[in-house]
Amino acid sequence: MNIRKPAYLASLASILAAFAFNVQAEGETPEKTTEVAAFEEIDANADGMISATEAQEKDAWVADNFKTIDSNRDGYISKDELNRVTG
Repeated sequence: MNIRKPAYLASLASILAAFAFNVQAEGETPEKTTEVAAFEEIDANADGMISATEAQEKDAWVADNFKTIDSNRDGYISKDELNRVTG
């Protein structure tokens, strides 16, 4: 019996599991890895919506996940849309 084989398989399984958790399927809520700025801080012009430009300027995580957060695909993030993914 080869003793190294189970250890190798366990290592391979760990690597694959780590990769699987980092891949985001469309429609899934993005994993929040950093603290998200308050909606009002990101909404620079105070119009009640976050544009892609505002997100890029104020919060990298929101900018990186903009298309996923913008669930109605109108090109803006509402407070409700942001709250759904940040809790």
